[in-house]
Amino acid sequence: MAENHRIRAIPGHNGVNASVSEIRPAWALAALLLVNLPAATWAESTPGAIPLTDPVAITNGDKTYQLAALPAPDLSKTEEAVRRTLEETRESLATLTGKVSDRGKLAAAWGRLGELYQAHHVYIPADPAYANASTLDPGNPRWLYLRAWLAEQTTRSADAIRYYNRVLELDPGHEQARLRLALTYIDDNQPDSARPLLEEPFKTPGMEAAVDFALGRMALQERDYERAASLLERVLELQPHASRTFSPLGIAYRGLGDVQGAQRALSQYGDGKPKIPDPVTDHLDALLTGARTQFHRGLVGIQEGRYDIAAKAFGDAAAADPDNINVRVSYARALYLDGRKAAGGAELHAALEKDPDHAMANFFYGLLLAGNGKRDEAIARFEKTLASEPEHAGAHHFLGIVEMETGDYEAAARHFEAAARATPSDNAARAMGAMAVLRAGAPHTRAVTLLEEAYELEPNSTFFTYALAWLLAGSPDETVRDGVRALELAEALVEQQDDPGNAEVLAMALAETGQYEEAEALQSRVVTAALQGGRFDLAPRLQRCLESYRTRKGCYHIWPENDPIYDSPPLDPSVPFRDYPTTSPY
Repeated sequence: MAENHRIRAIPGHNGVNASVSEIRPAWALAALLLVNLPAATWAESTPGAIPLTDPVAITNGDKTYQLAALPAPDLSKTEEAVRRTLEETRESLATLTGKVSDRGKLAAAWGRLGELYQAHHVYIPADPAYANASTLDPGNPRWLYLRAWLAEQTTRSADAIRYYNRVLELDPGHEQARLRLALTYIDDNQPDSARPLLEEPFKTPGMEAAVDFALGRMALQERDYERAASLLERVLELQPHASRTFSPLGIAYRGLGDVQGAQRALSQYGDGKPKIPDPVTDHLDALLTGARTQFHRGLVGIQEGRYDIAAKAFGDAAAADPDNINVRVSYARALYLDGRKAAGGAELHAALEKDPDHAMANFFYGLLLAGNGKRDEAIARFEKTLASEPEHAGAHHFLGIVEMETGDYEAAARHFEAAARATPSDNAARAMGAMAVLRAGAPHTRAVTLLEEAYELEPNSTFFTYALAWLLAGSPDETVRDGVRALELAEALVEQQDDPGNAEVLAMALAETGQYEEAEALQSRVVTAALQGGRFDLAPRLQRCLESYRTRKGCYHIWPENDPIYDSPPLDPSVPFRDYPTTSPY
């Protein structure tokens, strides 16, 4: 026997009363007023659709379930086939909510709509859809898990942590939830919470790379650089496409004193994540409709390093919509990454013939020119990109690199600073911007500002700590120097890695705070280490500082022109072709 099923609008919201009053006689409405429900209207299994933009209460038997309002997204710019699918599914759910008494069936319908929204990147209404599915079917971890993954995708770490924990309460053996929760804790700088989740072995095949990625990042937070490097290297052996691994690996190399290895790793950093075998999230791919299906497959191909598949998918999408320049640019990128560089360049050229001012087409064509040593032509293309999009982060970033190569350091500094403003996560631009400022002879306050911003984002980065401590202790500009702050940074630096370079910075900071005897003793060790290591080129500078400390003076100087700290990584077009530095790379 079916349970009694009733719905009502939550008091204070509009949208249900009119449709319900059309089907209920006046005496029934009057009777409802007598049961002290003046703001609510009830209906028995009505054939009409329920407006989902209002909160709704559903009564099954003697229990009432409060459903959240479902925002109606603007789909006017969405592909027709996608828009039709989403709107028809939403309309069906509205009707179902007014008629169906089976909570499990209704929960599945709400969850299905949430999946469709999430699969097509319509994120705002996906969350309440999953929330309502969980309300109706609280014992099913699927909707909580998808809600957690949605929170992770939209950078709401606190929500993701809460939902993943609830999934594990319902299903302690859910290994994907356990691993994703650990990774979220690590992202949130909570290694102690992540550790117990990673101690129990994972049995799901194919999870090794993602587990090693989590363990490697946790080891990095604990400053165990050797273990971190070993684990992160293994990630790239298992999944070479996981380019996001290069950033923590570069930091681990720097912690081990391998500066060149760190530079090589950081120059290859991208957005490819280690893949987690996950049938629930993979299922969303099958829900895609329209030409977006091919586009999405292209994105997945890029992320997994299967560039031939990506090129085929983007090529099919471009054939279906030949006037879509964005798709043609993505097709050109996939061709380039698949080793068909000439074909990729030709596709970009064809795109620019259709739209000479297209920002991304000009940007990537500029990268090809810069990679072939045609700097002036590359600069012209990057400037054309900025004429269309003045805040284009990529054009600013790579203009900075090219201007560094041409020796126009002030222009390079301006572009790197603009790139960091446009993309706050672009710490490489801040680092190179600071070095460009110093080479240009500009006020050191600009360089300190950039390095302070970078340090705040990556306090465990030894490079930012080193460069910032040096400036605060050794800048010839006394308005920049801050001995106390420099000493704090330098002590943390030496604690992480006690090598001569870091010891030199600590000696500078000790002298700046008036601790000349300690600075002299430490600098003597640095001079000896340099001579024993055959670094006779450093001896004159180190000796001058030692004499300054002996005479109770500070040592104020910046790195010499030929110091490798000024070097920007070589421009490799394949890195931005694969992972353009933005949250929406394709």
